[in-house]
Amino acid sequence: MKESVAVSFIISYYNLDCYLLERTIHSILNISNGIDYEIIVIDDGTKDSRAEECVLTFNNDKIIYYYQQNGGLSAARNAGIQLASKEYIQFVDADDYLFKDGYTECLKILSSVHPDLLQFSLKRVWGKESVLESKFVDNKFKIWDGVQFMVHHTLSCAACGYCFRKAILGDVRFVKGIYQEDEEFSPRLFLKAKTFVKTQIQAYAYYQRENSITGSTEFTHIEKRFADLKIVIKSMIRNRESASDKFVKIALSRRVDQLALAYIYNALELGPNFNYVTDKLDDMKAIGLYPLPFKNYSFRYVTFNLLSRNKLLLRLMRIFIKR
Repeated sequence: MKESVAVSFIISYYNLDCYLLERTIHSILNISNGIDYEIIVIDDGTKDSRAEECVLTFNNDKIIYYYQQNGGLSAARNAGIQLASKEYIQFVDADDYLFKDGYTECLKILSSVHPDLLQFSLKRVWGKESVLESKFVDNKFKIWDGVQFMVHHTLSCAACGYCFRKAILGDVRFVKGIYQEDEEFSPRLFLKAKTFVKTQIQAYAYYQRENSITGSTEFTHIEKRFADLKIVIKSMIRNRESASDKFVKIALSRRVDQLALAYIYNALELGPNFNYVTDKLDDMKAIGLYPLPFKNYSFRYVTFNLLSRNKLLLRLMRIFIKR
């Protein structure tokens, strides 16, 4: 690397096997040569936690352990942001890890380009044995302005899927108490990125865990997901209405429309019956998002938009999605 890159790796930890946390930390240490780094482990109120013992076994003063009362993933990440002292921030969930080859390539780009934000690909992994190499294929990249990217592309919002400069954050923080925190946080951050690097490098291992929050099929959990997504959509609408820049308004309109599509698709996939689906359609209709606005965002959006306008086709889509 031409110049040293300074990165704060923020690990959100709650009630996990310490082996997984150790795996996460090891993966960061594997790519830490030649960079200025710190690893901040935020323990979000784990009862009888052994995480601090795990951190101490590394005997590394660059690994910081911080315990707080349980407040959820958003609160943990916000605490990590507050503690972070390096130029860039990288979120890593405590059951995930970084691929050495892929993330090293990302660090090279950070060193040479110094973007406000760099996005890479997440790869799903199974099993507790870590895979150090992702065997990434393409390390080509393109530089965008964050607003213009959102105007022309559908945004991938996973907060662990990018590294960003702390200085661009301003007052942007994760909303506490919601499951869809990334969907609310990431668009606001991308709008602040004057230089955004988009890569296809596989740099992050997304561990597939059976009892994860995102995989829960309990009805109360599903209901909260919909309630939280509606909160995010309304927040994006308010941000759009208050924006003075024309392109920011266009970018947020695209994001709102994509979230409305996700809301309807999730209703088809997760709803216990078709009456539940129609209730969720009424939710979107009440805020002017059903039927979906006619926009030529992508083939997927246009196709889903047309099909979703007909109740019979919606029923058929539901059968197909649930197969």
